Amino acid sequence: SSQGRSLMVNPEMYKLLNGELKQLYTAITRARVNLWIFDENPEKRAPAFKYFMGRNFVQVVKTDENKDLDDSMFVKTSTPEEWIAQGDYYAKHQCWKVAAKCYQKGGAFEKEKLALAHNTALNMKSKKVSPKEKQVEYLELAKTYLECKEPKLSLKCLSYAKEFQLSAQLCERLGKIRDAACFYKRSQCYKDAFRCFEQIQEFDLALKMYCQEELFEEAAIAVEKYEEMLRAKTLPISKLSYSASQFYLEAAAKYLSANKIKEMMAVLSKLDTEDQLVFLKSRRRLAEAADLLNREGRREEAALLMKQHGCLLEAARLTADKDFQASCLLGAARLNVARDSDVEHTKAILREALDLCYQT
Repeated sequence: SSQGRSLMVNPEMYKLLNGELKQLYTAITRARVNLWIFDENPEKRAPAFKYFMGRNFVQVVKTDENKDLDDSMFVKTSTPEEWIAQGDYYAKHQCWKVAAKCYQKGGAFEKEKLALAHNTALNMKSKKVSPKEKQVEYLELAKTYLECKEPKLSLKCLSYAKEFQLSAQLCERLGKIRDAACFYKRSQCYKDAFRCFEQIQEFDLALKMYCQEELFEEAAIAVEKYEEMLRAKTLPISKLSYSASQFYLEAAAKYLSANKIKEMMAVLSKLDTEDQLVFLKSRRRLAEAADLLNREGRREEAALLMKQHGCLLEAARLTADKDFQASCLLGAARLNVARDSDVEHTKAILREALDLCYQT
């Protein structure tokens, strides 16, 4: 209403009014609870104030009234729920530090802890610290994520920290058995890796792992265990790509190349006698082959084997056949003469051969 007032037509005044209205709009839309409007000039404020009061938009407080004003008229504290909701908003936009502050104000300490962990994780890759320090920080972060019931994020941190054994253990707890097996393998805990592969019935993967690491003896034992389970019908019938014998032979060859003869013979003892003999003969381990034949009660075969390979004295000691024994001794004596070996030793061999001839 323009009661008694002439209509303004000054463009400059319109411009000024427009600016004032924009500021008023901003003030109203930004206020969280209360908006205070004050103008000390009664004449200038009159039109607007009359309008606000007439429409019942405002609560009037006069400056000359001596009364205490309630604090709630000036400020209203956000509720914990509002703080948490605001924290959720910032978390959604990955503003973790601000979100953590909101959660703290709202008393959501678990959420605050998780938001701070996310903030740390976000800054980890760009953080310039030593590899050892970074590993320790990732471990701390993994622990925090576990406390916040975020095992998958904890697993990721453990992986970044190269803590593969801990990663494997966590995978087992999460039921990720195949992943656990792979982590155990990376941490060289092969028995645990095999246990996991066995649990998911991936025996071929377990055997492949053992082969890659040249753990042939362990592989052979695993095959035997699998075959035992098949016989007990606790597994569906599925033929393996390898046999225990193959692995024992590989293990024996590995021990031989390392000159660990005792270990080689221990592994070979798990095979059939004929398989052992084939292995020993093919690698010219004649003494071990002859000893094996002798222990099996096959002394004459042992003696013949030694004679065929020029070990005449050894052959003579093995046989009970006096003619064969004398033949071996005479052959050994001839070799000594051809090689200009010790004469006295040659004489002793000949005397022994002669004694045998008298006995036959």
